[in-house]
Amino acid sequence: MAYIREVPLEYDDLPAHLREAVDYWRTLKGKRVGPSWREVDMLQLPYQLLPTTVVVDCVEEMGAPVYRYRYYGSGLRNLHGVELTGKTPMDLPVQSLAERIVSGFESVRSTKAPVFSVYGAEEMDGFGDFLNVVRLPLADHSNEVTKILGIIRYTKNDLGLNEVFKKIQIQEDFG
Repeated sequence: MAYIREVPLEYDDLPAHLREAVDYWRTLKGKRVGPSWREVDMLQLPYQLLPTTVVVDCVEEMGAPVYRYRYYGSGLRNLHGVELTGKTPMDLPVQSLAERIVSGFESVRSTKAPVFSVYGAEEMDGFGDFLNVVRLPLADHSNEVTKILGIIRYTKNDLGLNEVFKKIQIQEDFG
């Protein structure tokens, strides 16, 4: 049985391009929770990561937090086979991945701090990582997290990742 697991990382354990992105965010942040969305120039991020970058609006709908994609990178769209701009992680085909993503967003929002992680699939033969992610708080005109900048670096190629997602989705569909 395969399932998705998230493991926290330290800044020093991040791949170089992700550290570059975090360093850029830190220069904008200063002593605040995070820079505003208007301050972020996506072209200052490592170009290799732009297709796998997201910007998420943190909103309340009917009294509950909702995380809606303002920007969903084309590489993610191609990988997941779904366009999520204007939608939420719960619209992903792999629900266990969607739940992990929401949990990560909730962590950033509640701690008002960046979250660094590695995601992987726990299978019969052990843990196999497939991506590193940084989630960075953005704060528009307040001390509250209003958006999250998520930057993802895949460690598996598309075909290998599609196989993992397929196994997990079959398990979710057929229990």
